[in-house]
This record gives sequence, structure tokens and C-alpha cells, in this order.
Amino acid sequence: MPVLLLAGDRDLSTPVRWAREAAAATPRAELVVLEGVGHSTQSRSDAGARAATEFLLR
Repeated sequence: MPVLLLAGDRDLSTPVRWAREAAAATPRAELVVLEGVGHSTQSRSDAGARAATEFLLR
């Protein structure tokens, strides 16, 4: 099953490194790192919402 991981490069709660590790350990994972974004990648970031929408519409 495809998996989308969104990570904000300014997230102090869950570092991008953790997202990279999760993506490396998950088959069919896609990681999108959002520049200038903190923890709320979908609700507070147009780029995060856009990435999620594009992923779901494939």
C-alpha cells in the first residue's frame, strides 16, 4: 500500500530525520519535506494540503 509521509523542516516535535527513517523502512513510501513548515503540515500549509491531495488522487 502506498504511504505518504509529510514532514515540516521546522518541526520541533518530530524531526525530518525520523520521517526519513520511517520512509526508508516502509515499502512504497513517499516522503515530502515541506520547507518553512512546522508540525501541522496539512492544516497549516498549502503545500502540505496540496501534496496530500495529489497523493490521494493518483
